[in-house]
Amino acid sequence: MPVERGSETRIYIVDRDASVRDALCRLAIAAGFEARPFETIEHFIAPEWPKANACVILDASQLPAGSKLKDTMRQRGVDWPVIVLCAAEGGLARHDARNVGARFLLKKPVDGQALLDAVAWVTECHD
Repeated sequence: MPVERGSETRIYIVDRDASVRDALCRLAIAAGFEARPFETIEHFIAPEWPKANACVILDASQLPAGSKLKDTMRQRGVDWPVIVLCAAEGGLARHDARNVGARFLLKKPVDGQALLDAVAWVTECHD
């Protein structure tokens, strides 16, 4: 069942792999979300963010810079939920995902509907 969401919810996608960013953006847009891709956390935190209902989909390779993300969100007064995508589940990935406050840790390749359901759940709970 498709998730029906308006463009009031923005999804920030942070992944080094351009093809993954593109695919996730297409998926989000097709589901009615607004999507913004970024290659790294540093690129994502550089511009100012609008006050919006949003969530962050973060590739696990970005977790070493996760404290920058957490600190920047705190400084800017936002508490957006984070969903982490990882190539291999393990104790380190779970630990690092918890440290950035991830609400979900999903394994790649992620099922599109499962990801959309996770986004809908965290943004509805976040409202």
